[in-house]
Amino acid sequence: MHERYVQLILVDDDLDDQEIFAEAVRRLGPNVSPTFFLSAREFFKWFDVIECCPEYIFLDINMPVHDGFECLQLIRNSSKFNNCKVVMYSTSSAPSDIRKAFDIGANLFFQKPTSLYDLTNSLRALIFDEENKNSIRRFIQFPDGF
Repeated sequence: MHERYVQLILVDDDLDDQEIFAEAVRRLGPNVSPTFFLSAREFFKWFDVIECCPEYIFLDINMPVHDGFECLQLIRNSSKFNNCKVVMYSTSSAPSDIRKAFDIGANLFFQKPTSLYDLTNSLRALIFDEENKNSIRRFIQFPDGF
Protein backbone atom coordinates (compact mmCIF):
# COMPACT_ATOMS: atom_id res chain seq x y z
CA MET A 1 0.00 0.00 0.00
CA HIS A 2 1.28 3.44 -0.90
CA GLU A 3 1.32 5.87 2.02
CA ARG A 4 1.24 9.22 0.27
CA TYR A 5 -2.01 10.85 -0.81
CA VAL A 6 -2.25 11.92 -4.46
CA GLN A 7 -4.84 14.28 -5.94
CA LEU A 8 -5.40 13.95 -9.72
CA ILE A 9 -7.46 16.07 -12.10
CA LEU A 10 -8.72 14.82 -15.48
CA VAL A 11 -10.22 17.26 -17.97
CA ASP A 12 -11.75 15.18 -20.76
CA ASP A 13 -15.05 15.59 -22.60
CA ASP A 14 -15.38 11.85 -23.26
CA LEU A 15 -17.38 10.10 -20.51
CA ASP A 16 -16.12 6.67 -21.54
CA ASP A 17 -12.51 7.83 -21.17
CA GLN A 18 -13.35 9.32 -17.78
CA GLU A 19 -14.89 6.04 -16.62
CA ILE A 20 -11.85 4.03 -17.73
CA PHE A 21 -9.52 6.52 -16.03
CA ALA A 22 -11.65 6.36 -12.85
CA GLU A 23 -11.46 2.57 -12.80
CA ALA A 24 -7.68 2.63 -13.29
CA VAL A 25 -7.32 5.13 -10.46
CA ARG A 26 -9.61 3.04 -8.23
CA ARG A 27 -7.25 0.11 -8.76
CA LEU A 28 -4.37 2.23 -7.48
CA GLY A 29 -5.93 2.32 -4.02
CA PRO A 30 -7.67 4.75 -1.70
CA ASN A 31 -4.75 7.18 -1.49
CA VAL A 32 -5.32 8.37 -5.07
CA SER A 33 -8.23 10.75 -5.43
CA PRO A 34 -9.43 11.89 -8.87
CA THR A 35 -11.55 14.90 -9.78
CA PHE A 36 -13.15 14.99 -13.22
CA PHE A 37 -14.21 17.82 -15.50
CA LEU A 38 -16.12 17.32 -18.76
CA SER A 39 -14.99 20.59 -20.29
CA ALA A 40 -12.34 23.24 -20.11
CA ARG A 41 -15.09 25.65 -19.01
CA GLU A 42 -15.85 23.50 -15.93
CA PHE A 43 -12.12 23.28 -15.20
CA PHE A 44 -11.71 27.08 -15.51
CA LYS A 45 -14.45 27.63 -12.90
CA TRP A 46 -12.68 25.30 -10.49
CA PHE A 47 -9.33 26.82 -11.33
CA ASP A 48 -10.53 30.26 -10.22
CA VAL A 49 -11.52 29.14 -6.71
CA ILE A 50 -9.11 26.35 -5.74
CA GLU A 51 -6.24 27.25 -3.43
CA CYS A 52 -3.69 24.46 -3.92
CA CYS A 53 -2.39 22.58 -6.90
CA PRO A 54 -3.17 18.87 -7.33
CA GLU A 55 -0.23 16.57 -7.87
CA TYR A 56 -1.13 15.92 -11.53
CA ILE A 57 -3.48 17.57 -14.00
CA PHE A 58 -4.32 15.41 -17.03
CA LEU A 59 -5.64 17.36 -20.03
CA ASP A 60 -7.25 15.86 -23.10
CA ILE A 61 -6.21 17.79 -26.20
CA ASN A 62 -9.32 17.46 -28.36
CA MET A 63 -12.21 19.13 -26.56
CA PRO A 64 -14.86 21.47 -27.95
CA VAL A 65 -14.72 25.23 -27.33
CA HIS A 66 -11.42 25.28 -25.38
CA ASP A 67 -8.88 22.53 -26.05
CA GLY A 68 -6.23 21.07 -23.77
CA PHE A 69 -3.56 23.41 -25.10
CA GLU A 70 -5.64 26.41 -23.97
CA CYS A 71 -6.02 24.85 -20.52
CA LEU A 72 -2.29 24.25 -20.35
CA GLN A 73 -1.59 27.85 -21.32
CA LEU A 74 -3.92 29.09 -18.56
CA ILE A 75 -2.14 26.91 -16.00
CA ARG A 76 1.32 28.04 -17.09
CA ASN A 77 0.28 31.70 -17.01
CA SER A 78 -0.99 31.38 -13.42
CA SER A 79 1.37 32.26 -10.61
CA LYS A 80 -0.56 29.96 -8.28
CA PHE A 81 -0.44 26.86 -10.54
CA ASN A 82 2.49 27.31 -12.88
CA ASN A 83 4.45 24.63 -10.99
CA CYS A 84 1.76 21.95 -11.27
CA LYS A 85 2.64 18.75 -13.11
CA VAL A 86 0.56 18.83 -16.28
CA VAL A 87 0.14 15.73 -18.42
CA MET A 88 -1.36 16.01 -21.89
CA TYR A 89 -3.58 12.91 -22.16
CA SER A 90 -4.65 12.17 -25.72
CA THR A 91 -5.26 9.57 -28.39
CA SER A 92 -2.94 11.64 -30.56
CA SER A 93 0.65 10.65 -31.08
CA ALA A 94 1.31 13.34 -33.70
CA PRO A 95 4.80 14.80 -33.28
CA SER A 96 3.35 18.29 -33.82
CA ASP A 97 0.97 17.83 -30.85
CA ILE A 98 3.76 16.48 -28.66
CA ARG A 99 6.10 19.33 -29.55
CA LYS A 100 3.37 21.95 -29.06
CA ALA A 101 2.54 20.50 -25.63
CA PHE A 102 6.15 20.69 -24.50
CA ASP A 103 6.61 24.14 -26.01
CA ILE A 104 3.66 25.44 -23.97
CA GLY A 105 4.95 23.76 -20.83
CA ALA A 106 3.54 20.25 -20.42
CA ASN A 107 5.56 17.99 -18.15
CA LEU A 108 4.53 14.81 -19.98
CA PHE A 109 2.59 13.68 -23.01
CA PHE A 110 0.58 10.51 -22.28
CA GLN A 111 -0.96 8.70 -25.22
CA LYS A 112 -4.15 7.03 -24.01
CA PRO A 113 -3.51 3.28 -23.69
CA THR A 114 -5.97 0.92 -25.32
CA SER A 115 -6.42 -1.30 -22.26
CA LEU A 116 -7.36 -0.74 -18.64
CA TYR A 117 -4.40 -2.90 -17.63
CA ASP A 118 -1.90 -0.68 -19.46
CA LEU A 119 -3.50 2.51 -18.15
CA THR A 120 -3.46 1.26 -14.55
CA ASN A 121 0.16 0.13 -14.74
CA SER A 122 1.25 3.35 -16.46
CA LEU A 123 -0.46 5.50 -13.83
CA ARG A 124 1.05 3.37 -11.05
CA ALA A 125 4.54 3.80 -12.50
CA LEU A 126 4.04 7.52 -13.09
CA ILE A 127 2.61 8.31 -9.66
CA PHE A 128 4.40 5.91 -7.34
CA ASP A 129 7.57 4.90 -9.14
CA GLU A 130 8.92 7.99 -10.89
CA GLU A 131 12.41 6.46 -10.88
CA ASN A 132 11.22 3.64 -13.15
CA LYS A 133 9.89 5.66 -16.08
CA ASN A 134 11.27 3.21 -18.67
CA SER A 135 8.33 0.92 -17.97
CA ILE A 136 5.90 3.50 -19.36
CA ARG A 137 7.87 5.00 -22.25
CA ARG A 138 5.65 3.34 -24.87
CA PHE A 139 2.71 5.50 -23.73
CA ILE A 140 4.37 8.59 -22.30
CA GLN A 141 6.61 11.06 -24.09
CA PHE A 142 9.06 12.98 -21.94
CA PRO A 143 10.63 16.30 -22.82
CA ASP A 144 14.21 16.17 -24.01
CA GLY A 145 16.56 15.53 -21.13
CA PHE A 146 13.83 14.31 -18.75
